[in-house]
Amino acid sequence: MIQFTFNERRAAQAAARILRRHGKPMHRDKLIKLLYLADRRQLVERGIPITGAQFISSPNGAGLTEIARLLASPTAEWSRHVSQAENQRLCAASGDDCSELSDYSCRLLDEICDQHAHRTTAELCRHSSQLCEWRCPDGAPVPVNLRQLLRAEGLDERQINAISEQLGAIHAFDAALRG
Repeated sequence: MIQFTFNERRAAQAAARILRRHGKPMHRDKLIKLLYLADRRQLVERGIPITGAQFISSPNGAGLTEIARLLASPTAEWSRHVSQAENQRLCAASGDDCSELSDYSCRLLDEICDQHAHRTTAELCRHSSQLCEWRCPDGAPVPVNLRQLLRAEGLDERQINAISEQLGAIHAFDAALRG
């Protein structure tokens, strides 16, 4: 099984990067979809996502579990980078800390924002429900099968196993650091 290690600081910086690039308040669901698209693309291209959040299929399309949780109940770390506006809209907090993001991740986030942020939230929900990995759950979110996603994106079993091993080593290392 392919597992990620969620990095809240990196996720908050990625969210702020998108919000700053967009330049105006953004609906929370749109931000989730844009972060999902960025995580997905970096996973396919580099073997590791940006945020490490769990990929899920939900009734309104693909999303990221931990990002949805942070939007529902922001932590101090999240709030340092992302601030609430009104009507479930968000903006980047002051500052421009991208210390947890690679140059590649920054370019990718900018590109995803430029390609998709002009779409409405409803359009992004539809778009994410048309991705190969999305499955229509019965009202409750379900984990995305990452092996199927990677296969559908053209990776072979050797490449997928290498990603799984790399992520497993990172996950074990992070767990050892935590305790």
